[in-house]
Amino acid sequence: MHDDLDFCQRHIAQRPDGALDRIGRELATDEFEGRLRKGYDFYKSRFFLEDGSVRYYHDRTYPIDTHCVAQGILTPIEMERYDPEGMRLVPPVLRWALAHMWDKRGFFYYRVLRTCTIRTSYMRWTQAWMVSALSALLERETAGAQTGRQPSEAA
Repeated sequence: MHDDLDFCQRHIAQRPDGALDRIGRELATDEFEGRLRKGYDFYKSRFFLEDGSVRYYHDRTYPIDTHCVAQGILTPIEMERYDPEGMRLVPPVLRWALAHMWDKRGFFYYRVLRTCTIRTSYMRWTQAWMVSALSALLERETAGAQTGRQPSEAA
């Protein structure tokens, strides 16, 4: 195992749509674009599963937590200018989240493990991240409707 080099969701996905992208935009340079694309390609190939779930670690499926799912919606939206096709990842992630992590009482569960689901609702770790992701998706879809861009299947 790569304990010293643990590629987890928090550290891979937040970097492409985080610091390097923002620094590049602020400095009006494309110097970081190659690194961003390489990191994003790794993220797409290792963290998204065919059923729509999003891994926490690059080399194992469980745990799956709501933060990973939210990031699996946010990152393709943020990286769309580099990879418009990446938006195809969003609808399956949203469908999976609603099928496996949404409680009919109005909140998202914290984490899915191999043997059980932790149905705790954490305001910061689960609800806030999903609100952020769903808001970003709604904003993208609304802006797309105003500009004539095709909506994703997730809307």
